[in-house]
Amino acid sequence: MAAAGKFKLLTGLTFGKWTVTGNPVRLKRRTLYECVCTCGTTKLVSADHLARGDSTSCGCAYRGRSYRTVENHGKRDTRTYKSWCSMIGRCFNPKDRSYPNYGGRGITVCERWLSFSNFIADMGDRPIAHSLDRIDNEKGYVPGNCKWATRTEQNRNSRQNVIIDGHCISEWSEQLQLPRSTLASRIRRKGTIRGKL
Repeated sequence: MAAAGKFKLLTGLTFGKWTVTGNPVRLKRRTLYECVCTCGTTKLVSADHLARGDSTSCGCAYRGRSYRTVENHGKRDTRTYKSWCSMIGRCFNPKDRSYPNYGGRGITVCERWLSFSNFIADMGDRPIAHSLDRIDNEKGYVPGNCKWATRTEQNRNSRQNVIIDGHCISEWSEQLQLPRSTLASRIRRKGTIRGKL
């Protein structure tokens, strides 16, 4: 059976702690593989997450230690540390209310960022009125794919947004000085923001 999409057949290959045991499955335009972690956990993992190294385990490395007490970094009460804890929780804790949209759909944290000291070395301190944002929402939390962003930037980078020519409706609304509702209506009717008012 040939792999769907641009990926070669990954069955039998190892990616970090994952071993691919099943053939590819297509789900909502994504190619997924059944994988078994070295701890015994079985999960469907996105082929692109495996290929890019965004997913290297089920999170057992994180769960196997108390990340709140492993490092003595003196930043436990900072905004940066709280953002890091939230990132870890939504990717690895099935009880976290955000887990279905993150860990539940295959978004993971790279091995390097399981250490808060590494995370802050790469990202720096969280600025006031900013939060952690992934530049590409289909990729995990890895260096180069994350930035500190304002709420406006976060909202504009949401995967629910309709992006036209590289901009969301809010950005087009500002540039064209038209109400968002006008542009949304135009998109529903014509599939484009262009055209007469």
